[in-house]
Amino acid sequence: CIDGLILAHPEAPALHWHRANCLEALERYAEIAPALDQLLALQPDYVPAIVKRVRFADVGHDDLDDCADNVSSTEQARRDRDHAARAVAQSQRNEMDLRRALTLDPNQVEALHLLSNVLRYREPGRVEQPEADALLERAISIAPMRVDLLDARATLSRSSALRRDSGPDNTDTVKTF
Repeated sequence: CIDGLILAHPEAPALHWHRANCLEALERYAEIAPALDQLLALQPDYVPAIVKRVRFADVGHDDLDDCADNVSSTEQARRDRDHAARAVAQSQRNEMDLRRALTLDPNQVEALHLLSNVLRYREPGRVEQPEADALLERAISIAPMRVDLLDARATLSRSSALRRDSGPDNTDTVKTF
């Protein structure tokens, strides 16, 4: 029904937004990004669409040749490098889009959470870690009842504590006197 309405009214951004949400509900994830691209072409500053576009940016872009058997180690190394370069480029695009969304709506919780993840998981230990932590804390301060945000903070705290506890001073050896 929505596709028919879009054919009749292709310049109606709301129809494209509803289509993207329907595609998500139908678990047709590979079709969401193109639907959002159509919406953002009509309404480039629609923050929920920018954020959802980032969420589904990687869906449907798997390379078929990555699954091929019997490739040489040289070819596999080239594929791995290409995949890593694409992942870095996508991460940078996602960061840029999320920062733009937050410029338009600084209290957009999902954008804060996604940007925190983009910065945190790009490369562990990079200088973005404090900013990633601050973004997650800001998201929690805006939406303190969102369990997924609280769970993310708890998981990060637990991981940090485990890393500290597994240092060279903490061994499982028994001391004998």
